[in-house]
Amino acid sequence: MVKENNPPIIDLPSIFYVSEGQQLNVAVNAKDPDGDLMDYHWSISPELKIITGEYTKTVTLLAPLVDSDTQYDISVSVSDGEFTVRAESTIQVSDKVVDELPPADTCTDEDSSADNYPAWDASTIYTNELVSHNGLVFKAKWWVKNSEPLVGNEAWELISELELPWSGLVAYSGGDEVNHDDNRWKAKWWTRNDEPGTTGEWGVWRIIKNETTPPTIPGTPTEPEMPSMKWQESKIYNNGDSVIFNGEIWTAYWWTKGEEPGSSGEWGVWRK
Repeated sequence: MVKENNPPIIDLPSIFYVSEGQQLNVAVNAKDPDGDLMDYHWSISPELKIITGEYTKTVTLLAPLVDSDTQYDISVSVSDGEFTVRAESTIQVSDKVVDELPPADTCTDEDSSADNYPAWDASTIYTNELVSHNGLVFKAKWWVKNSEPLVGNEAWELISELELPWSGLVAYSGGDEVNHDDNRWKAKWWTRNDEPGTTGEWGVWRIIKNETTPPTIPGTPTEPEMPSMKWQESKIYNNGDSVIFNGEIWTAYWWTKGEEPGSSGEWGVWRK
């Protein structure tokens, strides 16, 4: 008895979003009911440059420069040797508008172009799409669902080119400047969740607004291993908590206690 062959089953999102001049990975979900090997072939609008993957399940594209938001058609054909199925999609390339930067002592927390992007939906799976949320534009860095796009959320990259006020969720490096409580502040070393104005004269933040002559500070402070940031085996850490261990900074990705940073591998609870 000859076994009946079934065609592949494929799924391709109807639209992908990318900014002009940026790369984009487009992947088709494909499954063959009979377990047959499948061949892939992408048909791409000539304005989009294929970087890699024309004959694989994931193709990497380079978006062209555009004068306004522009859509391009793509399709993929998947074959098991007998049956070939085809799916179509659209690539929307967004014109990246460079907004006038605000004065040095001011900041804004809304992107005027956010309305050009679809609003974030907690029930939607994102892999590399652009979304708008709370007046800002974010891009998913990997597979993510029901994780709110926020400044400081590692799963999302902030695309909006704005100067945002200080946030306790953001990690700042030495030399970074922020606005907080009508003052301009500069970080002396790495810091997170240390509010400017609360760390004292020798703390991590130095006020620089209207400063004409830098203060004379004896010696150059180096990044200290503050006791409160040293990893402690008996302490409970939650998602987003940072510690110093063996001279390196680690961030917890979920609840943990007694698990030494670096001992759980690349995808463990602690990550650099």
